[in-house]
Amino acid sequence: MSKTKILALIVAVIGSLLYLKTNFFSTLSWEKYLDAGQAALMKKNYAEAEQKLRQALKEAENFSEGDPRLRLTVANLAKTYREQGKDAEAMPFYKRILAIDEKTLGPEHPVVAASLNNLANNYRILGKYAEAEPLYRRALEIWVKILGPDDLLVAHVEESYADTLRNMGRVPEAEKLEAHVKSIEAKQKNNDSSP
Repeated sequence: MSKTKILALIVAVIGSLLYLKTNFFSTLSWEKYLDAGQAALMKKNYAEAEQKLRQALKEAENFSEGDPRLRLTVANLAKTYREQGKDAEAMPFYKRILAIDEKTLGPEHPVVAASLNNLANNYRILGKYAEAEPLYRRALEIWVKILGPDDLLVAHVEESYADTLRNMGRVPEAEKLEAHVKSIEAKQKNNDSSP
């Protein structure tokens, strides 16, 4: 075998090993850290959950931006902070989830609407109503197109949106949304009681 072929074979073997290391072993490490983080989160052991999920995120950063494992990891970190009431710490994770969803699913997808709503809720909890308002509006536009204006999910978002508007001093707009929410709930109650 010539030196050129031996060198090419060595380069191919090294390349294959590097590929395995970054893909296969990263996947195994990511899965181990994610599982440990989720288990700690279920036990409400938040310090351990944060530590393991941050390690999982470090591994997931090797995956492509559209890889669902990256989104799952980021979502678990957001949940960990939200459950602790650390809403400011959760904010960058909610923003990243929205960016991932918009990039991978497109701006009109229902999952994007859910991400918009989650981010808006986080802003509302922090008292950042001006930042929450356009996010609620976008989420509602998507869900109304998909579900129609009288769906309970639409009512749920309108309720949070109304609270945001009320806190911004836009009371007439809030009252209009609240009236629509009551109307949806009444229709749902009538439908539930029908034989």
